[in-house]
Amino acid sequence: MKLLTKMSLLLTLLIVSATELAYARNFTEDDAKLCKTIGESAALAMEQRQNKDDIGESVEAVAQMDPTTTDFERMYRNMFIALIQDAYTRPRFDTRKERDDEVRRFRNEAIKTCITGVQDQEE
Repeated sequence: MKLLTKMSLLLTLLIVSATELAYARNFTEDDAKLCKTIGESAALAMEQRQNKDDIGESVEAVAQMDPTTTDFERMYRNMFIALIQDAYTRPRFDTRKERDDEVRRFRNEAIKTCITGVQDQEE
């Protein structure tokens, strides 16, 4: 591919990306805190999975949270249950390094999903 063609392609991609960013919802500090909390929750769910904790005990602990919570706390509890379910569909690894890597992957995946969800919201 000629240099000019590569340059044109890169500029086109840059313009398209910049255009999409211009119309994306602003990512706020609160959004960052929410996504970080979701990531930490995902890491906890995967740590429970990798440590051979019983899924029933994990779900029961979440179910025992105060039932007189706010709508946000109820949503968070439901999200945590979904993270537990997802974590237990994934393999358990034998070595500490593999388990730590899986926890990190699961946390990062949850954070990326949160960021995408926040950015996809209309203002």
